[in-house]
Amino acid sequence: PSWSWASLKATCTFYVREISQAGLKVDKSHFIVDKITDSGSKLNLHGEVTRAELRITGLLKRAHPRGNEEEMVFKAIAGSHDRYSLFDLNEECAVGFYFADNLDRTFLTEIYCCPVLTEEDIVQFSDTSRVTRGQHRPIEARCLALLPLRKTENIYMRVGNAWISDFSWFS
Repeated sequence: PSWSWASLKATCTFYVREISQAGLKVDKSHFIVDKITDSGSKLNLHGEVTRAELRITGLLKRAHPRGNEEEMVFKAIAGSHDRYSLFDLNEECAVGFYFADNLDRTFLTEIYCCPVLTEEDIVQFSDTSRVTRGQHRPIEARCLALLPLRKTENIYMRVGNAWISDFSWFS
């Protein structure tokens, strides 16, 4: 679950991510929670949280979600005809997918990706495989999608999540 679920006026169903991570090498070292501050009740520790802040140390990189198929800026970028919905306009490449937390966040023109964990899967080989033995698939990154509230103070708000198809994009 994330902090954003708390504002919903309905029930939530959560997909337990660890179930599908069997056989994957998972690395969470790129995302460190340094401090948590909340304004929840001191009398009822399991009660309502009206405000919370996380101080995080991690990587941060700007990307651009595609709002619709007709946006001209994405047409010349390799991968734009695939299902990709997240792009780096400076490097002119498709980098992954953006999943907005709600409809209001769907058509943002810019987000910042902060990887929470990476997943590495070793390629399964067959005799007809073109992949060299011992070669790894790109390391994927699961990220928070953030919107700067005060960039000069490094204050960001979660607006969704992002899946980056190759973690080397962050370097």
